[in-house]
Order: sequence, then structure tokens, then C-alpha cells
Amino acid sequence: MSRVRSATLSLAAVLLLMVVGCSDQPREYPLSGKVRFKDGTSVPAGTIVFEPDATRGNSGPGIMVEFRNGEFKTRSGQGVRGGAYLARVIGYDGVPVNELIYGKALFDEQTVAIDLPNAASQTEIIVPLDGPTFRHD
Repeated sequence: MSRVRSATLSLAAVLLLMVVGCSDQPREYPLSGKVRFKDGTSVPAGTIVFEPDATRGNSGPGIMVEFRNGEFKTRSGQGVRGGAYLARVIGYDGVPVNELIYGKALFDEQTVAIDLPNAASQTEIIVPLDGPTFRHD
């Protein structure tokens, strides 16, 4: 019985060390939102690349999300860490043509500095003619 108890305590100690070791890793949070033109209409399709802004002290992996009908959501198990990001947005008409799965581009890639919280969040991207702006909930 002492062997069983010893093995159980050893297993518990290993699990505790794993949990403590994993807690040092930065957490990634789900992100969702909308992409709209300045007049309020949804951008039909496109991509957004969220890249940590190293010039403002953020590092780590970036992510790319697709949007359809003006809405996006990170996939399960994918997210962003809080902090400063550069968001690169490209919008398309949403009508696939041959290899163009999103259709024709509606505007040039727009890059904007954005700050994301250390929590699950929603972001609204407004794409005016002079570049996008961001609003957070």
C-alpha cells in the first residue's frame, strides 16, 4: 500500500509542476469582430493578419483570420495575446473567380496599429477611404 501511496504522491507532484510550469506561458484569447465600410455596410470577404508590434514591446505569434459577410472569429484553440498589434486588412467583393477565392480586391491592404486587451474581446474595423479604424468592446 505504501508503494501505491508513494506513486500517487509522485504523480500528483509531477502534475503540480506541469501546471505551475504551464502558467508561465502567455495566454491567448479569442477575438471576434466585424469589418465594415464607413457607411456601415459589411465588407463582403477578406483577411486580417494580426501581427504583434515589436516596436511597441509585443512579441509572439501572429494570426490570420478570414472574414465573410463582414464577420470574423478566431478558430478554436487560436487567439491573440493582449498588447500592441499591427492589423493588416484586405477586403474583397466575395464573388469567387477562378483562383481568386475571395473575389476581386475592393481596396489596397491597410495596416493599422491596434491595442488588444488581455481578455476575450470583440473588435470592429471600420474601413474608410483613407484607411481603417478600430473600436473595441
